[in-house]
Amino acid sequence: MRLRFIIISCWILFFVSGCFFLPESLKTLKSVGDSQNEIGAYLDEQIKLFNKLVIDLENEDLEPGISKKGFISIYGEPILSKKVTEPPEGVRLLYRHPTEYFKSDRVYFYFNQEENLVYWEYKYHKNDS
Repeated sequence: MRLRFIIISCWILFFVSGCFFLPESLKTLKSVGDSQNEIGAYLDEQIKLFNKLVIDLENEDLEPGISKKGFISIYGEPILSKKVTEPPEGVRLLYRHPTEYFKSDRVYFYFNQEENLVYWEYKYHKNDS
C-alpha cells in the first residue's frame, strides 16, 4: 500500500511540476512566433523597397546628385556598402532582392566623397532556362 502511495505521489508531483514549467515554454514559443512575424514584416518591406527602386530605374525617375542619406531614406539600407578607391572615390552600395541571393538582379550605386550619387550599374540576372 505504501509503495502504491509513493508511486501515485511521484506521478502527481511529475504532472504538477510540468504545469509550472509550461507557462515559460509558452512564453518562449510566443516569443519565437513574434520574431517570425517581425522577420516576415521586415522582409516584406525590403521587397517592396527593392521593387520601388527597380521601377524608379525603369521609369528613369532617379537622377545623379541625390545624397546618400536621402537615397537610403527612400530605398532603405543596402545589402552591402563598400568604400571605393578607384575614381570616383567614395562609396558603392549594393541593392538586390532580399531573399533571392543568386537569382536576383543587382544594382550598384556609386557615391562620391561628398556622398552624392554619381552613377549606377544595373546587372540583370541571366536565366539559365
